[in-house]
Amino acid sequence: MKTALARHLILALAPRLQDRRLVAIEALLLAALLVLWIAVSHSALGSMDIAIWLMAATPLALSAMTQTMPVLAGGQGLAAGSAALLVNAMVATAPIANGADALLWILLGIAAGGAIGAVNGILIGAARLPSTAVTFATSVAVASLAQYLAANAVMAPDAAPILQDALAQGSWGLPVLLIAAVCLAGLALQRSALGRGLSAIGRRPTLAQRHALPAARWRILAYIVAGLGYGATGVFLAAQVGAIDMVMGAPLLLQIYAAVALGGGVPGLRAGSVLGSLLGALIVSATGNLLLPIGLDDYLGTGFDSIWLLLGVALCIALVRRHPGSAISAPPMPASSGAPNGLPLLALGLASILLLMLIQPGNRDLLTIAALLPLLAVGQGAVLRAGGFDLAMPALIAFAGMTVVTLTQGQNENLPLSLLAILTLALGIGWVQGSLAPRLHRGIVVLSLAIGGLLLTAADALVVESPSGFAPPALTMLATTRWLGLPPIVWLAVPSFLALGWGVDRYGRGWRRGAYILSALMAALFGLMMAGFAGQYKIGFADTYLTPTLLAATLGGISFLGGRGSILAAIGASLLMTAIDSVLIMLGLPFEFRLIGFAALLLAAVAWQQQGPTSFGLQGLLPTARRTRS
Repeated sequence: MKTALARHLILALAPRLQDRRLVAIEALLLAALLVLWIAVSHSALGSMDIAIWLMAATPLALSAMTQTMPVLAGGQGLAAGSAALLVNAMVATAPIANGADALLWILLGIAAGGAIGAVNGILIGAARLPSTAVTFATSVAVASLAQYLAANAVMAPDAAPILQDALAQGSWGLPVLLIAAVCLAGLALQRSALGRGLSAIGRRPTLAQRHALPAARWRILAYIVAGLGYGATGVFLAAQVGAIDMVMGAPLLLQIYAAVALGGGVPGLRAGSVLGSLLGALIVSATGNLLLPIGLDDYLGTGFDSIWLLLGVALCIALVRRHPGSAISAPPMPASSGAPNGLPLLALGLASILLLMLIQPGNRDLLTIAALLPLLAVGQGAVLRAGGFDLAMPALIAFAGMTVVTLTQGQNENLPLSLLAILTLALGIGWVQGSLAPRLHRGIVVLSLAIGGLLLTAADALVVESPSGFAPPALTMLATTRWLGLPPIVWLAVPSFLALGWGVDRYGRGWRRGAYILSALMAALFGLMMAGFAGQYKIGFADTYLTPTLLAATLGGISFLGGRGSILAAIGASLLMTAIDSVLIMLGLPFEFRLIGFAALLLAAVAWQQQGPTSFGLQGLLPTARRTRS
């Protein structure tokens, strides 16, 4: 009787047939990595080695398993890394003096993660906003708050040991039990009626309306579960390493997506399994353990994570081709229509910059940024209008700036070949993304994340392996000299983005490959020009520009679901955002709070597009782009 009951339970919790095969492949791959670990370590792995590995893998395993729920529901989870870092900063800087304090802050940290998940779930499930827009905006806001907290709080000296004792970090028993419990609970949820319902509305969103399913409540629950996992991840990271550097948010998100993809789950493409995500997390963690014995630098870890993510995407494409029923249905692209009139918003943006220049006539930085940011709005706006999202843009900006500085070493004669190499690579990246976008649908976001990871790894390699340098004089003079009272970069950029905006509005309907190529080229040009503007380049410089760029595109009426919108209006909104940001800087508002404000405006603009303006009077200035949520 007990044997039959156990067999029934195992069969009930087992993943689908195609996922079981993928789990078997993952298990073999993990075993091969462990054998390789033993071989390069030149000694047998002891229980302590395994314990350290499992403890290090616990944070990633928890977030990857719970991240499976939003993917199952057909949504994105771009706030995963930032939410974990906020909880990490909150717990690591908490006044923990004893075990009771540690337990309190552990619970508060997990609850904070759940609250972030609840906000995402309510906005996506109840307000019916696109999950990509919501989770990106909350990611920016949460990461900014975490950065402010980490910079202005002091970690208690005895907090880490007390947290480690509370979480039993000295032994591998609790991590293993916790991972097993979360995995079993996740499998039970995935195989329950609720889990099957989540999977159904994820693969076929129209089922919810057709059969009056409580899709909103289900999606909210899925994101709350994911948020609890992010919170637990942040707590374990606080116990293991204390407060982490905020630049780790993007690599952590990359690891989470790589683990989920290896388990067969790519948002917008197909859902995976909790067990597959767990094995994917162990594979990613085991790969990180191999770097030191092999003698590779730590910065290469992001590159390996990106490779695992690309492999996971390829496996998911193969599974969808073999089992079409497992695919998440792609939302229909709206029919192309004429672009709304973007001239009013463009005029408002130009007027705001001119007014600010009258107040600050010597502000060279304002003119340069105002001239360059619209290039990003043109590229990202074209991609958004095609139904995509180019998450590789910040990494390509950083890579272009770092590469031109490293390759030229301040010499003009090295500039032509460097420009040719950088722009050719950008064109190739855009071509690859544009070619795969029709097949991946919303999963193109994951591909762009992987490409961004590879680009950041290459940029890190340039920093570590090559001598530091400066931009060549031919590049710096574009921002430092004056032609008829204005920097040359302004004379070059303004006609360029106006012509591109008009051309894309008039002829760019139905673009997909061309949109991604344009986005990549604009990102590379932006990175090159910013390197000339600053004279040199540093990693982490570019992420600040993605949020205002997306906000500008959204204010231009471009929906995250694709379709309508005006690139010229997005250019005007970009100029307006630059002027507003400059005013906030003059008022002394910290950078983190400015980003939080932009994220809140992005959510408001997306909600306005979805629900329609009911109490605003700017309909003539801000073209709308209503679309049914998918």
